[in-house]
Amino acid sequence: MKIKMKKSELVTKDDIWNAVVSVMGETDFPTDNEVANEAYLVFQYYSEMESGGHESLLNWWSEYIEEVGAANYLKELTAILEKNRCKELREDF
Repeated sequence: MKIKMKKSELVTKDDIWNAVVSVMGETDFPTDNEVANEAYLVFQYYSEMESGGHESLLNWWSEYIEEVGAANYLKELTAILEKNRCKELREDF
């Protein structure tokens, strides 16, 4: 089910962030949608780095990382960050 929100409900940065968290919480990964998968990977990366650092990121994502391989996961994440020019996030990794 597609989540619908009104632009008028997203007034502050906190409103927007909470909407992103809500949508990501309702999203199954992986999906057939490449953009959704990229958003999910970056969202999880950012969230885990903010809350627990590298160890938390690797623990929560261990099943996916094992499935695709560590090198492929890093290539995928790096490509997404570079594509979207997320230099600040990429430098933390």
